[in-house]
Amino acid sequence: MNKHSNIIIAGAGGIAEAAGLLLMEWSAVPPTIFIGNRTLSKAQKVARWIEEGTSKPCSVTAFHLPEEGLTEEMKEILGQGNVLLDCLPGRLAPKIARLAKDFHMHYVNLTEYVAETTEIMELAKDATTGFVLQTGLAPGYINI
Repeated sequence: MNKHSNIIIAGAGGIAEAAGLLLMEWSAVPPTIFIGNRTLSKAQKVARWIEEGTSKPCSVTAFHLPEEGLTEEMKEILGQGNVLLDCLPGRLAPKIARLAKDFHMHYVNLTEYVAETTEIMELAKDATTGFVLQTGLAPGYINI
């Protein structure tokens, strides 16, 4: 069993901030976290916020997550990931889920978007990793 996780968080909003800090604080072995956002400066700000907010030694790396295409940096980071936590707007979920599948990562999203969830369920039918859908804070997470 892997004692260390590389978690990629797509998005750098308030939910991504909270998720990153909770992952650092509550994990028995703090994960390596990568924060990707279309605005690199926002991803860097969230990475610093998590580093300054945790009481544990940590590794948080910001990267540019462009709206289209894959950079070499992204390919390298995605290749290291174990879990991709999608904190982006729900309309982007199928795109991010496809990245998780292509790079053999587990995928978790927070969206409650029904059409996008249906699309991801179809995409994930032959996946070899876990796809955990509709884990949003309300009502998803609360009702689990």
